[in-house]
Amino acid sequence: MAAEEPEVEPQDREAIEAYEGALATFTEKLNLLHISGGCPAYATVASASVRPRLTTTGLNEMLSGKRLPLLESLLEFVRIVTTPSGLDKPAAEKFRADPALVDQWRGYWQDVKLLQCRAQPANKRVRATVREVHDNALREAEALRHDAHAEAERIRTNAEADAERLREQARKDADGILERARETAAVPLPNGPDPQRVGRGVFRAALPTSTGRAQPRGRSRHAPPWPEAGCETRPSAGRHP
Repeated sequence: MAAEEPEVEPQDREAIEAYEGALATFTEKLNLLHISGGCPAYATVASASVRPRLTTTGLNEMLSGKRLPLLESLLEFVRIVTTPSGLDKPAAEKFRADPALVDQWRGYWQDVKLLQCRAQPANKRVRATVREVHDNALREAEALRHDAHAEAERIRTNAEADAERLREQARKDADGILERARETAAVPLPNGPDPQRVGRGVFRAALPTSTGRAQPRGRSRHAPPWPEAGCETRPSAGRHP
């Protein structure tokens, strides 16, 4: 989901852009002054400051254009970077910058400060708009997350129900197949004797032989019949007795 761009009123945008442009120009001039004074390190400038005491963090914000410095901090910076080199510490601390230069920088600062005051209400409105857009995006994301969770739960529930139905149907099918197999096993073969008890309570019916007499137990039904009593068996032709 693409982030929604906050709507900014045209007059607010103009006020903000005017201040940002003026601050950028002011910062560029301040860096040129720093360079013309020999570009001393931030720590050196901070240790040479008297009133107010400057910090390296504040100097970094001043010279990077992150924010407009206080007027007193600006004028102390102007005094330090325009102090002649070679002065001892007490003399350097008592040095005062050229009044014309001080007035010039005071004027620069006042111009930017005026634009900053005009842009402050616009910035507040923009921040409020951005906060509203952010809150709306969070609410929408939470709603989407809730809907996705509900949909996933619905899919899982349906899948479990489908799986249970399939298992139940498989059990029914298996029971039906088993029942039909049992019924088939109980049906006697066509043209065959009924199953009878053999062994321990189970025996088979005697099968008739080709002579119509019962086949003796333990003799194959395909073997020739036993010879009649008193009949002589003759050897086969071509064989010796």
